[in-house]
Amino acid sequence: SGAVEIGTGALTGAAQILAEELGIDLADIDVAQVDTEATPFDYGAQGSRTAFSVGNACRVAAADLRRQVFEIAAKQWNVATTDGMELRDKSVVLGNRTMSLAEVASLSQRSGGGLISHGTAIQPMPAYDPTRVKNHPLPAWTSPSFHAHAVEVSVDDATGDVTIERYVVAQDVGFAINPTYIEGQIEGGVAQGIGQALSEEIVYEGGRVLNANLTDYKMPTAMDMPRVETILVEHASVNGPYGAKGVGEPPCIEPPAAIANAIAAASGVRVQAVPITAEKIALARATPCHPERSEGSLKQQQERQGMMPRP
Repeated sequence: SGAVEIGTGALTGAAQILAEELGIDLADIDVAQVDTEATPFDYGAQGSRTAFSVGNACRVAAADLRRQVFEIAAKQWNVATTDGMELRDKSVVLGNRTMSLAEVASLSQRSGGGLISHGTAIQPMPAYDPTRVKNHPLPAWTSPSFHAHAVEVSVDDATGDVTIERYVVAQDVGFAINPTYIEGQIEGGVAQGIGQALSEEIVYEGGRVLNANLTDYKMPTAMDMPRVETILVEHASVNGPYGAKGVGEPPCIEPPAAIANAIAAASGVRVQAVPITAEKIALARATPCHPERSEGSLKQQQERQGMMPRP
């Protein structure tokens, strides 16, 4: 595949799809990647599209390879049709007949140059009105999904320090090809979002970056991360492989909003810009007219507006 494995497990998912389609073990699949002499073009690891697009291409390639295998078996068995043939346990099966894939591969070498198949996944262009769209839209790389993030925080009254006590994510993944890898991607996305919410900031002065190192640019470490509870919701995509959807980028988006709301509810201070540092919270609390100070907690504001009854 021309796709690049950047740590998301997308090519492991591709291997799983091939193993499922061809009736062989995952250990028997070797996905060659980024070899300009042999691998086809790929648009790149972006837009949460790799598993979605490469997975579909794998299914197309596997279907073509399966057709070739069945045709060789049909010729060897002297049957007129491939109807009823299956790939199971590294063999072609037709009723009580079986032929190993190794034997099929050997026969293919003697009769035409081996078994080679290709698969391409090209999504259809979306419908659009050219009178309203200036630039030609791109095809759908993945399927839209929906997610919910819930976070529980505590805020130190004296210092403004924020501690994330609990973090829960429910994410629509379409179909979980590899649940463990998907949970890892969600946890990684939440880590990025927590960094954006609480600490990460590039500081400029006179056109120069002042914190261009990981000492002064504060990324969260494993010690700063809460345990992330993930709930995988499976609502199948029409176009994805087995109904799968892209999952990598969505969990990066929600944490700043969820954490900001939790801090406002816990402290009565709504900071208007990320990162929401302890200094900003403490300053807003200490300055009654500070623009980032809200009037009471979220619950108190809702009570005043009649949105929820007092106990």
